[in-house]
Amino acid sequence: LNRSTAMAEAANDQAAQAYAHMIRCLYYIGRGKWDDAEKSAERCQKLCEPMDDRVNWTNAQAVRFWMSHYRVKEISALEAARRLRDRAAETGNRQHRAWALRCLAVCALRGGDAAEAVTHLHGALGCLGETAALNERIPTLGMLALSQLRSGDVWSARATAKEGLAQVVH
Repeated sequence: LNRSTAMAEAANDQAAQAYAHMIRCLYYIGRGKWDDAEKSAERCQKLCEPMDDRVNWTNAQAVRFWMSHYRVKEISALEAARRLRDRAAETGNRQHRAWALRCLAVCALRGGDAAEAVTHLHGALGCLGETAALNERIPTLGMLALSQLRSGDVWSARATAKEGLAQVVH
């Protein structure tokens, strides 16, 4: 990671630098190196702004949400989710819109509002459509089943869980 970042900096290639920092922040999250992850996410977004690189900027914003969520920084997580939602609305990227809604659902669920989480998750599934991206559908369905259960809708929770499990073995 250090070498790829150094090479991108030496070439003065801002797009390569942004991507290298995006990958770095993902790596640092996996290692629990929060400060390093935050610095790389911030650097990625700063590099993306003048290039209007909305994809890597939004990817870094999603990482910022998860960094806050994992550390139980609820206000920061909600702010990151809202920024993600706002940027995704500007770009129209369906995957990013689904991520934002799923992040907002995580915040709602953590805050005890399962009904709001259900609404966000139905919206996320709508954004995903009939995508073959099971890595997006399965966690959204799992979270929806949990939210339905917590909101007292046991039958819907069972049906959603069965749908998600069917996708796992697909």
